[in-house]
Amino acid sequence: MKLAVIILAAGLGTRIKSSVPKLLHKICGKSLIQWVADAVSTLNAQSTIVVVSPVSKGIEDSLSDSRVTFAIQKKPKGTGDALRVGAAALGDFRGTLLVVNGDTPLIEPSTLRDFLKIHKKHREDLSIISFFDEGRHSYGRIIRDGHQVKAIIEDRDADAEQKMIQEVNSGIFAMESPCISLLNEIGINEAKGEYYLTDIVNIAVKRELKVDAHHLGSPMDFSGINTREDLHNAGLYLRDRIVHQWMNSGVSFVDRSSVFIHPEVKLGMDTLIYPNVHI
Repeated sequence: MKLAVIILAAGLGTRIKSSVPKLLHKICGKSLIQWVADAVSTLNAQSTIVVVSPVSKGIEDSLSDSRVTFAIQKKPKGTGDALRVGAAALGDFRGTLLVVNGDTPLIEPSTLRDFLKIHKKHREDLSIISFFDEGRHSYGRIIRDGHQVKAIIEDRDADAEQKMIQEVNSGIFAMESPCISLLNEIGINEAKGEYYLTDIVNIAVKRELKVDAHHLGSPMDFSGINTREDLHNAGLYLRDRIVHQWMNSGVSFVDRSSVFIHPEVKLGMDTLIYPNVHI
């Protein structure tokens, strides 16, 4: 499979209220953008493009050891425009394009691999990872007619009935060349002055391309980081995931809730970790 990856990392992240770009904030010792870059690096893509803003200083330096190249979205005109910028940097690439967001550090590499296998097996032009969320949230809703995906409606544009839909968009897409060419057909949302990437779904359906959404992974895996509380919760989730992995490898913990372990740490079998330890 010829594969390219685009990481959308041009958002300004103002809700986290920091002088540091949102994607450079760290959980378990690694920046948000590094978690995502490491996850996609396991896919052995032909090319990985990170779309950044000209004011997001430090992101390029933080990924200097990663095998990625950068494209700059000069003005914040939405995810649809950001993907256009990234796709332009791919040149004449022909194959499968995987699109992920730079602020979703909890995504598992295995989920991405499973998603790409399903995308190819079903020979879809456009695939989406979806999940179910029953609570109050701002995720885009997956609109279906029976089993057929018809569109994604962003939360801010959804009516009361659409807001009741529990199947939501993770922000992770896989698309083939016919869909990549549709990026230029995305129109501007007058209310926001932005181009929504999610509008490509309805455009692809109207062109009678094969589109579907697939439920994979855990809803927490797709959580975007927008606030300090999101950052804190993601850190606890990753802490527990790392501790769980070590317990399955023969490491014991006196108080697992008070221990923080960097993901690149190596521990031997029968190691005992005492409370309040940071490694």
